[in-house]
Amino acid sequence: MRTELATKHALLLTGIGWGSLPDLLVEDDLAAGRLVRLPVRDWIGNEALRRLPLVAAYRWDCQLGPAGRWLFDRLGPSDAV
Repeated sequence: MRTELATKHALLLTGIGWGSLPDLLVEDDLAAGRLVRLPVRDWIGNEALRRLPLVAAYRWDCQLGPAGRWLFDRLGPSDAV
């Protein structure tokens, strides 16, 4: 795992914020409930970007801040594992 991805992964697990990582890097955390998958509704204006798989994750036991809440409210229903 590249250092940047490892750092981002560690920060997500500590509840520092939300972000996206390749599924391979977070599948165990999602399965164990350490992270929660947030689906992205069709809210991106660019057609090409809408076709990209995009997943947002956050710690289930951490309260979202204002920016995280704003994003979460716009993502739509969760398909949390």
